[in-house]
Amino acid sequence: MTASLIAATFGDISLFKTARQFTAWLGLVPAQNSTGGKTRLGRITKTGSREIRRLLVLGATSMVQRADGWNSAVGTWLRNILERRPVRLMTVALANKMHASPGR
Repeated sequence: MTASLIAATFGDISLFKTARQFTAWLGLVPAQNSTGGKTRLGRITKTGSREIRRLLVLGATSMVQRADGWNSAVGTWLRNILERRPVRLMTVALANKMHASPGR
């Protein structure tokens, strides 16, 4: 469903030069405030398509709930970070990781 919505929203996803630009448009990455050569990351921007972002976060929430039985590199990464970070923060981070990047 999510892939269909992304395809319907963008005729050509290669309009975004990088996957980071796409996730920034979706609002899944923090806003960047740079000054004096130092980059500071702010809050999640929540710009772009609310529906695509919602579907990615819902999928990530489902995956986080099943993290204990998920035997892969991403599952290990997720379980390690869940020990240190709030669950909701990790759902958005995982949604950012699993987005469809340009060129795929």
